[in-house]
Amino acid sequence: MGFASLRSMSEFWPAISIPLGETRHWEIGLLDLWIHHASGEWRVWHRTGGGASQDGRYLLAEPCDEPDGAAQRRFATVASGDKIRLRPAYPDRPIVSYPGSSISVPAKSEASFVCGLPLALEIVVGGKKKGASLITLPLRNLSKTWFGTPLAGEPCYSASTNAVRDHLELSPNKYRALCPVRVSNRSKENLPVDRICIHVEHLQLYEGKDYLWSNGVSVVKESESETSRVTYESGPPDVEPTAELVTEPRVVPPSNSVFLKTFNQLRSALAE
Repeated sequence: MGFASLRSMSEFWPAISIPLGETRHWEIGLLDLWIHHASGEWRVWHRTGGGASQDGRYLLAEPCDEPDGAAQRRFATVASGDKIRLRPAYPDRPIVSYPGSSISVPAKSEASFVCGLPLALEIVVGGKKKGASLITLPLRNLSKTWFGTPLAGEPCYSASTNAVRDHLELSPNKYRALCPVRVSNRSKENLPVDRICIHVEHLQLYEGKDYLWSNGVSVVKESESETSRVTYESGPPDVEPTAELVTEPRVVPPSNSVFLKTFNQLRSALAE
């Protein structure tokens, strides 16, 4: 089933009833997922395959037996009913996006980028208002990276697609959201951009006509200091103002700008 043929995200991520004592199996891209409804608990198995040929798989909640050879996670819950909801989410670490090769933003000017962010899968039991989140799983194995200097940095994931200047350079993908990033260089020197670090915990997810989107991110470089002023904009991106909200951010973004390391700090690391 192709993403473009689906009328809404609710069709792609529907609520599923699993009767007590039964198991269901999903194939979602590279992820194999099994969920079993036991008395007073839910049991989850998952396995992530490798190979681009599996990227388009989509099998919805087929009845099956419990799997062999996959690690089991058990979740005790008092949530009533037999409904499981799968919904898209962002990974549990910041995402580092690369523009392919380094590009500079001249002094006293600005530039826009679109970063492709891999999505994860959140498993929720119960109703929409009182549901309990069991676990969030990556839809593919994500490469780990370190952003910042050896002494001042944070663990991140690497984006599998390059940051681009126009979203039309990226094909629609049901397992990826596009994040508009506006970079304003107010310093007196050119600003090399070879990596962009995005804190995905502050991002919403929107469904557009063909693409999934996050809210926009504004990054302002005021001087040669290591930090940048970052603002998380509210609402869908300007390119698709009618995109519909799918999920709220895990962490509500601050009302004012925050100061973060957003660009590569290689020069600082070499100077220490």
